[in-house]
Amino acid sequence: MQFCASANALANINNSHSEKIDVASMARMRQAISDLRAIQDQRYNDSIANQQRQQQQQQQQQQRRQQQHPVPPAPQMPGAYFSAAEQPPAPPPPLPVPDTRRPRTPDLRRRSKNARGFPEMEQRGSWERQRPSSGAAAAPPPPPPPPPAPPQPPMSPSFSEESPISSYTGPDSPATRTVSSSSSSSLNEENGVRHWSIRAFGMQLNSSTSLIQTGDITKCFGPIMSGVKEHLAQEYYSLFHLEFPGKPQLTMLFYQRAEDHRTRIVCRVRSSKRRTVYSTIPITSLQIYRSGSCLQLCQKGPDPDEMIAWANLQFSSIEKMVVFFCTFLALRGQDSSKPISNIPDYHLCGEFEVFAGKIVDDNFAHALRVFRDHETKAVRLQATVLDGDLKRVPVWTAFVHPYFRKKSWLRRTGPKTVYLSELQRITFIDSEEYIPPRTRDGKHVLTFTTDGDATGFVYYMEDLIRHTPVR
Repeated sequence: MQFCASANALANINNSHSEKIDVASMARMRQAISDLRAIQDQRYNDSIANQQRQQQQQQQQQQRRQQQHPVPPAPQMPGAYFSAAEQPPAPPPPLPVPDTRRPRTPDLRRRSKNARGFPEMEQRGSWERQRPSSGAAAAPPPPPPPPPAPPQPPMSPSFSEESPISSYTGPDSPATRTVSSSSSSSLNEENGVRHWSIRAFGMQLNSSTSLIQTGDITKCFGPIMSGVKEHLAQEYYSLFHLEFPGKPQLTMLFYQRAEDHRTRIVCRVRSSKRRTVYSTIPITSLQIYRSGSCLQLCQKGPDPDEMIAWANLQFSSIEKMVVFFCTFLALRGQDSSKPISNIPDYHLCGEFEVFAGKIVDDNFAHALRVFRDHETKAVRLQATVLDGDLKRVPVWTAFVHPYFRKKSWLRRTGPKTVYLSELQRITFIDSEEYIPPRTRDGKHVLTFTTDGDATGFVYYMEDLIRHTPVR
């Protein structure tokens, strides 16, 4: 009995001792966990503080960079724009332009005495350029109607309704063959008609870069119409006409109506001294595309993606083609009889857009682009309306590759200013509505809206100068 009591007492002592050990170990574990949590909290707070300091440093660095001149990223391969393997991109969509014969309105009369001092001018938004509204306009009196024309045969060979290009889904990229025919223009300033299109086609351009002839000959695919001249003489006045050589002789005539600036294109085919036929169509019914050395005027077909050719025009030089292309877009844009938009023909197929930026041009915000033709390597500048109803419609263009070998032709004179010693601008707006900014000694001024655009323009122009062959 004494032995059992001693054993029980010893067991009770051991149990109490183990419970004390467990309580002590639990206390130590709790303390260790608390210490770990404190360390983790401290590390988390330190990481948050480090992130805030890094963000502050990045903001300060960005502010310092903005105060300096940013340099645009150089292309990965110098001269990448000029590789022989490159293919012209598919043409994107366009929009509308202004006119000389439209009624003068306060919105369009934006000229002031300080216009040549471009830095002090208040910048106007390009959306303020609007289509001329319908209303009275000073138009020349229509000439007396001519005598009735003799009856015409039912069909002319040059108005053939069967043609390999009469229906197609889109313009092809240019292919190369031989030399194209040339065209001549005739201007109509009789009866007091004054229009920017007359000056555009009457300019003696400082360059003529030949195109290699491709595609079909110049011809019209429209239906023969009777009484065209009589109808136009009642409401329209003649702007200009372009003669394309060949047999039969084809002439494209442009007419405009004063009240709403509606423009009609007339195709005249003279197969003999006694045989002349006509076809006409509103310019707003046409889209324009390039195929090699040709410009194709097309109508929409029955299917949404189908285009039907109305006329095919051959051009001998890229300069004449560009003038016709830009004039077409401008006349169609100014037409307020049937305003159109979202038409994907503002891009001339075969040209690459090397640069695009914003400029303050005679106190208006315009988009300035640099294009390089894939075939001829001709380079031109083009200013277009930046926003609004007339977005992407050309205001002026200028071929600049003839100046590339002239010393100090291009000079940057300020963070946002570039001087060009020579520039032949072809304008597609009335001279009273646009006066090119120039210095007192005749230098042409390009004023960009940001330092980065000015830097990018100079960079890419110098790259073009280096890679354009000497002519």
